[in-house]
Amino acid sequence: MFFCRLLLIKLRVLSICWVIFLLLFGYTGAAERSGIADMMADDSDAGVVTGRALLSGPLAEAVVFIYRYDDLENKIYSTTVTKSTQLSITGFFEIPKSILEDNMLFVIKVSGGLDLDADDDEAIDDSPAVNLGVLHLTATGNQLKSGGFTVNILTDIIYHKVSYLLLAGYSQQIIEKQIKCYSKSLLKQDVDGDGDMDQKDLLVWDPMTDKDKAGLEWPFFERCIDAVYSNKFYADELAQLRRNIIGSADTAEYAEHIAVDGDYAYVADGYSGLQIIDISNPFAPIITGAISTPGLASAVAVSGNYAFVTDDQSGLRIIDISEPYKPVKAGAVDTPGLASAVAVSGNYAFVACGQAGLQIIDISDPAKAFAAGAVNTPGLASAVAVSDNFAFVADDQSGLQIIDISDVSNPVTASVIDSPGFIRAVTVCGGYAYVTGEKSGLQIINISDAYNPVVTGSISTPSHGWGVTVNEHYAFVADYSDGLQVIDISNPFNPIFAVTIDTPDYAFAVAVKKGYAYVADSDSGLQVIDISEPSNPVITGVADTPGSAKHINTSGNYAFAADSDSGLQIIDISDVSNPVITGSADTPAKAVAVTISGNYAYVADSDSGLQIIDISNTANPFIAGSLKLPGPAMAVEVSNNYAYVAALLSGLQVIDISDPFNPVIASSADTPGYAFDLTVSDNYAFIADGHCGLQIIDISNPSSPVIKCAINTPGLARSVSVSGNFAYVADGYFGLQIIDISGKNNPYITGTADTPGYLENITIRGNYAYGADGYSGIQIININDPFNPVTVSALDTPNHAHSATVSGGYVFVANYSSGLTIYRAIAEE
Repeated sequence: MFFCRLLLIKLRVLSICWVIFLLLFGYTGAAERSGIADMMADDSDAGVVTGRALLSGPLAEAVVFIYRYDDLENKIYSTTVTKSTQLSITGFFEIPKSILEDNMLFVIKVSGGLDLDADDDEAIDDSPAVNLGVLHLTATGNQLKSGGFTVNILTDIIYHKVSYLLLAGYSQQIIEKQIKCYSKSLLKQDVDGDGDMDQKDLLVWDPMTDKDKAGLEWPFFERCIDAVYSNKFYADELAQLRRNIIGSADTAEYAEHIAVDGDYAYVADGYSGLQIIDISNPFAPIITGAISTPGLASAVAVSGNYAFVTDDQSGLRIIDISEPYKPVKAGAVDTPGLASAVAVSGNYAFVACGQAGLQIIDISDPAKAFAAGAVNTPGLASAVAVSDNFAFVADDQSGLQIIDISDVSNPVTASVIDSPGFIRAVTVCGGYAYVTGEKSGLQIINISDAYNPVVTGSISTPSHGWGVTVNEHYAFVADYSDGLQVIDISNPFNPIFAVTIDTPDYAFAVAVKKGYAYVADSDSGLQVIDISEPSNPVITGVADTPGSAKHINTSGNYAFAADSDSGLQIIDISDVSNPVITGSADTPAKAVAVTISGNYAYVADSDSGLQIIDISNTANPFIAGSLKLPGPAMAVEVSNNYAYVAALLSGLQVIDISDPFNPVIASSADTPGYAFDLTVSDNYAFIADGHCGLQIIDISNPSSPVIKCAINTPGLARSVSVSGNFAYVADGYFGLQIIDISGKNNPYITGTADTPGYLENITIRGNYAYGADGYSGIQIININDPFNPVTVSALDTPNHAHSATVSGGYVFVANYSSGLTIYRAIAEE
């Protein structure tokens, strides 16, 4: 027995020595990749799960903290990351499985440490890079327990894209949906080998071996990594991340139109003719064939083995695509006018030919196609759709022309629907025609009786709708400079915005198939967009205003929008999930700002000065009084019986409103710059004065305001908000400037926070500043330390964010032509 025990002891000692030998000499058994996988997967029977922290290379000596997603203040576990003389066994850490509930979402933070291979040469650096920042991962317990994971720059990007949702207390379901959407845009190849590209691939992605599988060029990720090293928020890079775009194929010229059939996309590519793209793998579309056309290929339709291409002055070209790798010309028909769009039904092609209206081509024998009939339209026929015995022609400034084609040799106009702008595109689905164009937004037309069509609903789009298609309950609008607009049309009487997906260039056309949208994006060719989750669950509610929403204010159960050419719009927000416009009051010029006091809305109406609107009956507001000012009214605040107006070149205008029906100028104080915005606090007015920074004006005597002092800012001061002893200035391209105003005679800048866009409005709630940053949405800045403001997150908005206000636990954003959007606010600390 003694010798048996001695033998066992010796065997254990030998085993321990062998393990030490392996660790010292870096033995990994096989290739490094498989060795790492073994280390991370062999804990399946243990009570731990293994993770690894990676920046450019593995992080050593970092500290790891684990949190539940709904409590980011209190960690549930902490540990440290291993360090070794070998890269292959560095950066690992273990988490007890017992703390990981399967369906609970967790956040892992890896703080500090040394990047042992920052120069990416697959060897430990002589002087490893010091990491001052934090690397993040957000995943469920069962994802973490599935066999090892990495915390890397891709998971950090995803965390920052959803961090606002975490801070604002959104549900786990919504957060997971957004993680799913953004994950696909960060990858271009399968990483874990399961045939899908999803969050699981991010969890095993390794920057040392998988660079080529990331969805963006590596310098993009290098900039993000450098920002983490320096403990900086990489807002510029996050703003570039386009939601949902998962693949692209750059075509030879200028993609103008697209049709999808089977596993192929057919792109009308301008002077390069027809491009055929294999989309069997939508993450990696490949151009397989092409054929030039003599003119300008502007649109394409596919039927059977043929593609029908409108070729501008060269009419209709018919291409045999039975072999997508070798398309060949099958026939052609010279049409009058400029052939710009085509639809195929049965043995006929219906061609929109500009000034020559609608041309009907018999294609029963593609090699001998011929003109069978035609009908002139009063405008410029630019698009066409066919349903049953009717053709629907988008006729530019002449609206929608509905043409009876039951006799193709003698087509006749059945009816016409006017449009507020130029119609560029039309599609037909389920008894409705959907048209869009320049300044016309999306119009939904009931065509169940084609001789008596009726417009049921409409919604404006940010730019010019050049293409439209419908799939299930959504309309997809190719909106030129504003990418893809997705609109919920489940109620044709009340279409509402669902989501915007930016595209790199100008979106001209869109086709939808099997959960993907294929966009013809001019110089950027084909863009493939995942639309499996077309709605944006982050947005609590939407109210599309008829004009361009510039400013929002709230009072009680109502939001008041300064809606540019459409004046004041009053929106019932008692149900934030379903805000409803209840009333409006047109103003003479462009309404750019609004504030509420009692039963009156005070509107800064640019060239028409101050408009005072009685809102005691929100369904029937009316202008009670108005006052022309020496300069354009840009912003307004009310205190006691005075309205204080920022009047651009005319500085501050103080208006006596004791009689709202008869306002009069009480005094003024000229400022040296352009008075864009103001706020009133105590006995002072703070003016955002353009290139002259912040002007502080003593208004203790409203009849005699006096400029007390001023402080220049580096940019163009556009907006100002005051909280406590600090003024917060939106300074254009120079982001947020925080100014100590505790001594009104000696203000000074304490801190700044850069933003990726052009910061034009700022509002404060608790420890956070919400900055309207143009096309970069709402930037969220932690201002708890005014000497060190930190951008912590961003809120994607559907359009150009002009301003935001926070009230009752919600953020109300004026989104230019997308109107009002409502989000949950971050809880006050």
